[in-house]
Formats: sequence, structure tokens, C-alpha cells
Amino acid sequence: MILGITGKIASGKSEALRIFKKMGFYCIDADKVVHDLYKSGEAGAILIRKYFGEQYLLKNGDVDRKKLGNLVFMNKSKLLLLNKLMHPCVHEKIKAMMEKALINGKNIAIEAVYLDQDYLGSLVDKILLIERSSEKISAALIKDRGMSKEVAEKMKSVLNLPKKVDFVIQNDGSFKDLENELRKIL
Repeated sequence: MILGITGKIASGKSEALRIFKKMGFYCIDADKVVHDLYKSGEAGAILIRKYFGEQYLLKNGDVDRKKLGNLVFMNKSKLLLLNKLMHPCVHEKIKAMMEKALINGKNIAIEAVYLDQDYLGSLVDKILLIERSSEKISAALIKDRGMSKEVAEKMKSVLNLPKKVDFVIQNDGSFKDLENELRKIL
């Protein structure tokens, strides 16, 4: 099985991925893939320099993710451009990672905010949507991630739901509650 895990920022996707890893899944974090692509000399850093400018790179050539995030989450057209540039790169990188796991016959879980049908959504068999109350998301973004209330509100609104979702889990309880819910869907 290839399972896509999606949901708003701070909804519990990473916790779910850790649980699936404990269950023996080969786990892929799309955010980590993007972070790798944002390193100096990598495809993402090259694209950011070309389309957004040098001011969005750190002195070492890596993408300044915080500065880029502040731009795109406050400007929808810039976010659309970023997604248009990065989705094909992320798709290809994850596809290559999956091939190794499939050779070994492992189940795969992919955590991603965007599981659109043209890219990552086309790679998965089933999609799990994790939901969390707006209040809990805000608290996590402000307290745990140090975001301003304004940026946190904008980031909460960024999620294009896939056309087809196979499972929905509400994640407002404990880590153990989440694990119990995840075990029910397998």
C-alpha cells in the first residue's frame, strides 16, 4: 500500500508518519525533500534564485526558507508560482525514493500538504486526511513554531484538499489516541 497523509499545517501529519514508521512503513516526508532541494546547488535553490531573486538565499547559497515562507504565505500568486516550480522536482525525487522501497516490498507512507492528482497524489493508493481544530493549530504555530498570529492565520488557510480522500481522522486528542485511530484504518 502507498498511503498519502495530508492535512493543514500542525494537524499531526508528522506524528502520523512516525506512527506508520513504527508499523514498518517506509516513510517519506515531502517537507524534508523540499528542504533538501533548497540546499545550495540543488534544483530548488537554483529555481528560487532564478524566479524570486538572490535576496531569498542565505550567504551559503541555501534558500532562506523563513524569508521565502513569509513572502509566499502573504501573497497567493507567489505561492502558486512556488508550487508550480517545486511540485515537479518534489514528485521526481519522491518517485525515485519510492522505487527503492517498492523493490523491497514495503508499504509506503508519504506526508505532504499537497497531494494533487498531477504530482504526488498520482503516486498513492489511498489518502488519509488528518484534521485538527483551528485553535489547536494556532496554538502550535504560535507557541511551538514561533510564528506571528498573522502568518499563522495565513498558513492555516493553505490546503488544497485532494478530490478523493479515503480516510479522515480528527486529531484533537493525545498521541496514543492518534495511534489508535491510525491502526483502525489498516
